[in-house]
Amino acid sequence: MIYYVMKPEEWLSVREEDEYWPENFDELGYIPCAEPGQLELLIKDLGFENSRSLYVLKIDPQQIESVIIYEDVFERGMMFPHVYGYINSDAVTDTELIEPCPAS
Repeated sequence: MIYYVMKPEEWLSVREEDEYWPENFDELGYIPCAEPGQLELLIKDLGFENSRSLYVLKIDPQQIESVIIYEDVFERGMMFPHVYGYINSDAVTDTELIEPCPAS
């Protein structure tokens, strides 16, 4: 399982879509995700550390139609999954609203 986080208002606007493309995809070129144990770092990397609530998307990497590449772009000695393309909605197996955010 890999994870992605987003603000509640974004999840509410995209949850019925077949494909998810974040607004900053053109800038980054990928969708940064996390494995178990990396969620707090992902939250900080996305600038959500002061958010009151977030949705965590649980994603089955076997169901992702896009390419997943593990990279250490911040040179932390940890490899993070990056989705090079969209997240198809049928790969999202569950969502969880977290309040308060674990990184705050």
